[in-house]
Amino acid sequence: MAPELALTRLMTLQRESLERLDQASAALAAALTPVWTAGRTHTDPLDDIEVLRDPKTIAEWFATFQEQATPTS
Repeated sequence: MAPELALTRLMTLQRESLERLDQASAALAAALTPVWTAGRTHTDPLDDIEVLRDPKTIAEWFATFQEQATPTS
């Protein structure tokens, strides 16, 4: 294949790839914007803290936490 044709094909493929990336980015931004906006109104960091005092509840929470954990490699 002639260099000019090869480079034209390469540029076409890169433009198509960039267009797909642009579309995916726009869709992701649209999906994340409502979550981000809702999170901006959340101002109390203590809302995410749960105090556990009962040993049985602590053991149950810990067992659930372990079941949901995934190993890292």
